[in-house]
Amino acid sequence: MKRVAHGRDGDLNLRRELFGKIRKELLSHAVAEEQVFYSTLRSYDRTRALVGQSGSDHEEVKQMLERLASMDISDSSWLPAFEVMMHSVEAHVEREEHELFPLAKDVLSKDQISDLESSFVSAKETCLKSIG
Repeated sequence: MKRVAHGRDGDLNLRRELFGKIRKELLSHAVAEEQVFYSTLRSYDRTRALVGQSGSDHEEVKQMLERLASMDISDSSWLPAFEVMMHSVEAHVEREEHELFPLAKDVLSKDQISDLESSFVSAKETCLKSIG
């Protein structure tokens, strides 16, 4: 079982460790989603605009992750900046779940969706391995 250090240094170490994991997950998810899912949905009139917005969301989150990674994690502005980024992620997920995914189900067949899901998982695994 992993022990968590207590106190300021322990909190900073935990924050650093968790941020590294969150960063990798978000980046790999975004890259895989863009390569597999968005590239397919761009070809449909009904989903093109939402895919564009989702791609913009990804760029915004990537920039925020880059900014957070370049900041000193002990800086008092780091946590508020992280919270802003997480709000952006949550808004993106809401838009996808309530707008883009329902439209995708209308324009894609069940077989296409299944193939895209498999391709997404594979692409994400590849991305996870390549992100440092």
